[in-house]
Amino acid sequence: MRRPLMVGFAVVITLATLLLWGAGAIAGQYKNFPDSIPDAACSVAHSSPRNVSSAMEMEVYEWVSPAGDSYQCCINQNNTGQDLFVRLIGLTGTVLESFQTPVNGTGCTPFVGLGAGFAFQCTVASGAGSPVVVPSHYKIGICRQ
Repeated sequence: MRRPLMVGFAVVITLATLLLWGAGAIAGQYKNFPDSIPDAACSVAHSSPRNVSSAMEMEVYEWVSPAGDSYQCCINQNNTGQDLFVRLIGLTGTVLESFQTPVNGTGCTPFVGLGAGFAFQCTVASGAGSPVVVPSHYKIGICRQ
């Protein structure tokens, strides 16, 4: 009678440990762009990034391309107190284009031709030793040509 109770207790402890470890993997922000990107326009999102140690949490923005066209990632506003590293990520995880803003600056990747109906990403990060000021804010745009 004691053995099933001990086995049940061990299972509960193991599950609780796994759930707590899984909950710890939340650094950075993963965001879906809910709106379709209009032709010859941009979809824009706002972010208030946080720091992990001496760097900003990396933020990932994913969107589904509504049509075969050219797209780019832009930082339209930046008051983070840092330069930001922006990357346009392809289907295989390859960096298709990237750029670095000046401190508190803006900019865009070059346009890249992408296929229709696929999920692509833009990532935004600072570097080690480059924590963002608190509070911070930047605006990212995903633009279609």
